[in-house]
Amino acid sequence: MLGTDVVDLADPESAEAALHPRFDARAFAPAERARLAGSPERARLRWVLWAAKEAAWKAACADGLAAPFHPAAIETRLARAGARFEGEVGVSGVGYRVRVELAGGAVHAVARAAALAPERVVASLERLAAHLPAAQSAGARALALELASRALGAARERLRIARAGRRPQLLCDGAPAGAVLSLAHHGRFAAAALAVGERAAGPRAGLR
Repeated sequence: MLGTDVVDLADPESAEAALHPRFDARAFAPAERARLAGSPERARLRWVLWAAKEAAWKAACADGLAAPFHPAAIETRLARAGARFEGEVGVSGVGYRVRVELAGGAVHAVARAAALAPERVVASLERLAAHLPAAQSAGARALALELASRALGAARERLRIARAGRRPQLLCDGAPAGAVLSLAHHGRFAAAALAVGERAAGPRAGLR
């Protein structure tokens, strides 16, 4: 249905030297590894592909996929278009439309189901004042509530975010708000995406 992810390119754990020697082998399919090997911007492309996989997997989970995250089994087919990448990412045989923006030192991916019209999706990226884990989580939630308030035309104090299994759920006046929400944070950045007039599905089988 909908998913988002963000990578802070300046975070120490994003540095190539910080990666496990077998990270690429575990994270990417052979065609993706070949693309990375031939890219003059390998360090940045690595996180473009990773964020696209994360966002698409979250979208698949919102569609009811009950499976762990196996990044090498998630297939990316992305083409560059200026300062962004666009294309399709396949998760457990289902294709999701993905757009990855490169902005301000961050990689921000938003994935949506092919049947979900792009105009029904709103997304936002924000640089945080502090990036301790508690501040990152709070920042992502605050960003999501502001985004939801504008998209739904509801006062922010009527909205809150609860947990529905592993996913965030947007509530309005204590009831489901009729929207699918996805949150992400990493390093200095928080991201949120919202699909209005949608709801997450129940569990379905998938890759194991």
